[in-house]
Amino acid sequence: SLASGIRSVDTTWLMTTYNAPESYSTTGWSGRVWLKINGMYTYTTNSHVWWLAGYNQTPVKPTYPDEVRYENENGAVVLDLRKQAYWGILSGAAGHFFGSCPIYDFGYLAGQLCSETNWRAWRDSAGSTSMTHFGNLFNNRHFYKFVPDTDQVVMTAGQQSGTTYATTCWTTDSTSIVAYIPTQRAVTIDPASIKSDSVRVRYFNPASGAVVDSLTKVKASFTTTPPTAVD
Repeated sequence: SLASGIRSVDTTWLMTTYNAPESYSTTGWSGRVWLKINGMYTYTTNSHVWWLAGYNQTPVKPTYPDEVRYENENGAVVLDLRKQAYWGILSGAAGHFFGSCPIYDFGYLAGQLCSETNWRAWRDSAGSTSMTHFGNLFNNRHFYKFVPDTDQVVMTAGQQSGTTYATTCWTTDSTSIVAYIPTQRAVTIDPASIKSDSVRVRYFNPASGAVVDSLTKVKASFTTTPPTAVD
């Protein structure tokens, strides 16, 4: 009733809910006309499963992270923080939020949520730096045109599953393919969705932001192994 009352006099702003862990905004609120965007709240180590499920919900709503694993909480290491960010944006998410304890409460809770209390010492943490690289990469791309490769028609081999799952997408304008590979291994890419006659392969290091160019290739299926030892 409260949400419906607000919507009756304000039709401008998007409305959603912030639910309990391991749920979406649509959990318990499905079909509400005022619910315009779908928040996802999960601490799972396989958040790609949740992202793809949110992307495939009907009726279609943009899905974004209400809350996911934060730096220094729930056993998350910096690789976990990168995984959930890249998994999300390449699985149809509308964006990403990053949190770091003790920054978000300026150490107010004095170690209750994590063992760290000096928030100033974490301003340039590995997690924060990784998110800077993440933003730089996707702010220069039309990520809202991404279509998740759920049927493995683009990455045809090497996808794996669980915490090593490689998520892949292509753009609706057929100009690019983006894949996130959490471990170093060979993957096979079929660039048939690209409209040009050749493809240019670039390797982006999520930890450092460094870019390595490969040779331009004829548009045909190819197998490649990223040069970095982790993601």
